[in-house]
Amino acid sequence: IVDGNKAAPGSYPWKVSLRIDDVNNHVCSGALLDEQWVVTAAHCVDIDMGNWIGQNIIWVEVGEHDRNESPRTVDVRNIFVHPQYDDETYDYDIALLKLEHPTVFLYRDLIPICLPCSITPEDGNMPVVDHKYCLKAYGNKFNPSTQICAGYKDSEVVSCQEKSDGPLVYFHHGVPYLVGIVSFGAECARPYYPGVYANVYYFIDWIESVTGIDFCTNN
Repeated sequence: IVDGNKAAPGSYPWKVSLRIDDVNNHVCSGALLDEQWVVTAAHCVDIDMGNWIGQNIIWVEVGEHDRNESPRTVDVRNIFVHPQYDDETYDYDIALLKLEHPTVFLYRDLIPICLPCSITPEDGNMPVVDHKYCLKAYGNKFNPSTQICAGYKDSEVVSCQEKSDGPLVYFHHGVPYLVGIVSFGAECARPYYPGVYANVYYFIDWIESVTGIDFCTNN
């Protein structure tokens, strides 16, 4: 987030950093759904117009507040990109990574984030922008069914799109819920162009189908 407050260590124990073998730099963020599954944006694993990155050259770093600290890494076993992902419009911009080892068992300070089974996007911790406003800003590139816009219409407190960082999270009674996954924006911190996020609520059925986990039974 641009112009937001710096997070205290341990504030986001579900957040992971995606790294690629040939550059060893942070390329995207992801969120732990359980000890072995990470959700991220599909464009993060799309290295060249539909050519998917191989799981043997990507890994995640977990439990780090400072990216310059000694890393704690977990390899990726499988990558699942939503079959309807469009690399031109960024519609259906969501992917799942199955990790080689259960992270929560390896590192006790990690906590998975909850899916918004009973939380609507309008409950998020940033203002969700009206669909009509987003359609005016982005035209037919914005899909009101699968995407949400969030940010401040006349402010620079928006998601910076140079890197896919900072999922849209809502805290309900202290429990974090993943509402959106950063997808795109006009430019980094451009006023009047709110950030566009994949609407996680829309994709819950697909997430449960791929992972084989019923996240919403007790949610």
